[in-house]
Amino acid sequence: MAAIARVEVGRFDYDLIGDFKFFKNGVRPTVVVRLTDDSGVQGLGQSVPVETWTYETVESAETTLRHYIAPAIVGADPADLAGVHSRMERAISGIDLLHTGAVVAGFVLPQPAGRQGK
Repeated sequence: MAAIARVEVGRFDYDLIGDFKFFKNGVRPTVVVRLTDDSGVQGLGQSVPVETWTYETVESAETTLRHYIAPAIVGADPADLAGVHSRMERAISGIDLLHTGAVVAGFVLPQPAGRQGK
């Protein structure tokens, strides 16, 4: 069984081309999550909070991922998405966009064919 050994959280804002009604300043604020398992395999995910659409801000997303969700999922099996999600729910419930970033990062960790979907 693989285990999540490290969770890195960082801010990555990128310029938009054209107008987008949810982002008023021409930049899409994004929080990137990189998971590394105990064998060095990595996966990436992102959270894109939209203040005009949800109550989450990019600052609250980054802080919550870094200080609550990341410590909660270290040691979890990245192939056990239900288990990872359960750990995140216990750490802080009801923040779907934040969960998505970490779950996507875990989901994209390459898995042997026999472990996919478990």
